[in-house]
Amino acid sequence: MLGALAKDGIVDWAVANTAAYAAANVDQLLKRTETQGFHMLRWYTKRMKPEKFDNPSVDILDYSNGVLDDLANLGSRVHEFVEDYLNDNFLPDLVRPEQVQMAEQFIDWVEGREIEVLGTEITVIGATGAGLPYAGTFDILCRMDGETWLIDTKTSRKVHQTHLGQLASLGAAQSMIVEVSEGSEGAAEYKGKWYAEKPLQGIQRYGILQIRPDDFDHEGNPISAFCKLKEVPQDVIDSAWKLFEGALIARHAERELKDLEKRGVTVE
Repeated sequence: MLGALAKDGIVDWAVANTAAYAAANVDQLLKRTETQGFHMLRWYTKRMKPEKFDNPSVDILDYSNGVLDDLANLGSRVHEFVEDYLNDNFLPDLVRPEQVQMAEQFIDWVEGREIEVLGTEITVIGATGAGLPYAGTFDILCRMDGETWLIDTKTSRKVHQTHLGQLASLGAAQSMIVEVSEGSEGAAEYKGKWYAEKPLQGIQRYGILQIRPDDFDHEGNPISAFCKLKEVPQDVIDSAWKLFEGALIARHAERELKDLEKRGVTVE
């Protein structure tokens, strides 16, 4: 569903990495005409097949795919660390300085609060007002300061509308899939474990837990690593839910158009 919404963060990433590539490859740009240099940078963000990343014979005009994957892996590793820490599991190895910074910031944040974890990385199921079904996975459901919070962990520089739509949809879900003991009423087996559907209700507050390493702002000023819980007001959640519903309708419409095209119903 989120693919139907604009992602300004991806645009910012593409611009920043194109600029970085140009600065790091000035010698290559100087060997080309202005037109050649333009097209060299123009296709910089084009996706390249992963098997070519380490091929020395390939001119890495679109190395940015590797950068994007690197950022995605960083976010995944931090999410993994947060989940394991909250559940007292063995913690994943952190190698990169950014990972260590973000983990330290999260530990400082969580250790200063009394948090009762109700669930992490749990799949939920819901339906829109138009009856369109959907499913997703929330990061953290917990009791904090006497209230039930639904929290989404983000490692991006800012909170985007897609993040809000995602959070709203997770909170609007009717049920969640939880692991239960074998033979429990209504349970189903999946890969050796048993799961059952239970109501998701009682969410009182919403938040985005933003975790960032040391960084720089748009003017080059340093920004220290931090972990901050940003509460999302209910009015914002209500509007973000409308955004989610609209995007889901758009995705279904796109699928219908593709099905019609496959059946030969096209505009000549």
